[in-house]
Amino acid sequence: MNGSFSFLIILITAISCNSIQITQKSQAPMPQRQTQPIELDRSTASIVDAEIPTEAVTWNADLYLVNFTPPQEDKVKKAVTIIKKVIASKEFREKVLNYSYNGVTEFVDNGGLSNEEIYNKILEGAEQMGNRTKNNTMDVELELYHQTTKTIGYTYPNTVRIWMNKKYFNRYTPIKVADNLMHEWMHKLGFTHATTWSADRDHTVPYAIGYLIEDLAANYQ
Repeated sequence: MNGSFSFLIILITAISCNSIQITQKSQAPMPQRQTQPIELDRSTASIVDAEIPTEAVTWNADLYLVNFTPPQEDKVKKAVTIIKKVIASKEFREKVLNYSYNGVTEFVDNGGLSNEEIYNKILEGAEQMGNRTKNNTMDVELELYHQTTKTIGYTYPNTVRIWMNKKYFNRYTPIKVADNLMHEWMHKLGFTHATTWSADRDHTVPYAIGYLIEDLAANYQ
């Protein structure tokens, strides 16, 4: 992934991330498919630093996977391990707190939140769907699908599920998957972005945080 936040909404907005589009779609029932929890390494992501909150080191993920083969599941595990290590780093904290665009220390479409509040929101891990518990954990379902489109992944505001296009997932490195997954999870925390590309859009919370994960990943593999 290279790379705004209305009145009564009758239609559900399908957020097509990394595809330069948001489509309007009537609400459809969730697919009734069996999900399987992914077993992840629960070990501490990095050495504890006095400047890093405990929640950054203990941040974790509970994911349920749909339509993943064992090799694809392994790629997700590696991506999550990367995310954990980056979030637990001093560099990630500093880059989020000091993020600026056009001379202003803030993200685009930040929902009225400061950089520090956005950082804390990531650590809290309270998704907009479900019980909204601040459990310091990424709680989502991931489903693989295949379409010959430019859509890398998408989600809806009324579900914990994130859809990932196998067209891209299969050729992505774990670092790129980490970028995409973090981007999508930012939507689960309530952040969004414009429907079409612009220079500003790359500095919205989903895009910017995803890029930071990818940029820092090489230091924490």
